[in-house]
Amino acid sequence: MKTFRKLLGLLVVSVMIAIGLFFINSSVIVSSFSDKVSEILFLTLPVFIVLAILFYVNRALVRTVKSVRNKKPSAGEGLNL
Repeated sequence: MKTFRKLLGLLVVSVMIAIGLFFINSSVIVSSFSDKVSEILFLTLPVFIVLAILFYVNRALVRTVKSVRNKKPSAGEGLNL
């Protein structure tokens, strides 16, 4: 359930980024509302894919760093400390 929530949050952020990029690109020559909405939706998909990949790479790196940091060093052979 947490993963679904995080992906839903990424989707919302992707839609907001796509809307921002749509308004930044003011030279779009479409007049109908459906064309504008479809352009925003088509822009949302690649933004969402990039954000999801970055999210999971970041998660994997954090898990790796935590596991390395919490790992106890092994004792050397023949040393009884």
